[in-house]
Amino acid sequence: MGVAERREREKQEMKGKILDTATQQIVEKGIEKTTIRSIASAIEYSPRTIYLYFKDKDEILYALSTRGFQLFAQQFEAALAIADPIERLKDIHQRYLRFAFENPALYDLMFILNNPMNADPAKEGWEVGLKGHSILKDTVQACIEAGHFKGKEATTVAFTLWSYVHGIASLKLRNRMRMYPADQVDGIIQDSSAMMLGLLDKM
Repeated sequence: MGVAERREREKQEMKGKILDTATQQIVEKGIEKTTIRSIASAIEYSPRTIYLYFKDKDEILYALSTRGFQLFAQQFEAALAIADPIERLKDIHQRYLRFAFENPALYDLMFILNNPMNADPAKEGWEVGLKGHSILKDTVQACIEAGHFKGKEATTVAFTLWSYVHGIASLKLRNRMRMYPADQVDGIIQDSSAMMLGLLDKM
């Protein structure tokens, strides 16, 4: 490995370390209390070092969001191996919830927090965020072509299904299911999902 390659690898490793630390702090303290200074302190570097890799906190949040959407799309891409579109749609539903519950900080950045960063929407990274939705919409279109969702348009069906699964994820992640016994929440989510997914076969 040459000097240039080694330096690039070290650069990417440091950026990854910064992003990992930022994610951990967001989970523990929230976005507002996660700062350049707090991240630098956690990895035992000066804030000036962080600025060598990211120009400000917004760029860190943008990078985290992009990372989240990349992982999100990878989850959906794995579902493409399922030939039956309705079964693929069910699998996407489960993968969506699993991603949200396993990556709460990233999910917040991606889908819940109100404009958490000031980033240029023309940046190439925003396209990553569209990939998962495209897989969902294409799967819905395949379902329509297979005879499901008769009389419905793919965009509307995809939005309806996304709204439903996002609602479940948001309610749990925001601790808005306290009216139910804590030991019953996961069961309620599973039963609700099974009911919704069962309806898909009849639509």
